[in-house]
Amino acid sequence: MAANASDEQWVTAGLGVGVGWARQEFQRTRSSVPAAWDADRRSLQAVRTAWDNDEDYRSGRIPIWVGGNSDAGLRRAVRLGEAWHPLRFTLAWLREALAG
Repeated sequence: MAANASDEQWVTAGLGVGVGWARQEFQRTRSSVPAAWDADRRSLQAVRTAWDNDEDYRSGRIPIWVGGNSDAGLRRAVRLGEAWHPLRFTLAWLREALAG
C-alpha cells in the first residue's frame, strides 16, 4: 500500500520499522530478541522482493527507516534500510559505533 501511495505525485511515503526494545514485548509474544531480529530481516527482504515486482508496485521501492539504539540496530539499518532512526543515543556512542 505504501509503495502504491508513493506512486501518486502528491504523496511521499516512507516505511519505519523496528524490532522493539522492551523486555515485556518479547515476553508477551513468547519471542526472543534474536528471533525478532530474524523475523524483521525476513519480513524486510520479503517487502523488498515484492516492491521489485513492477506489475504489483509501479513506483518501486520507498525509503525504509530502521529504528534502533544499539550496534545491532545500526547494522540492520545499513543492511536493510535507506535511513537510520536512533533513539536516545549519546554522541559518544554514535562516534564509537561509526568508528568500529
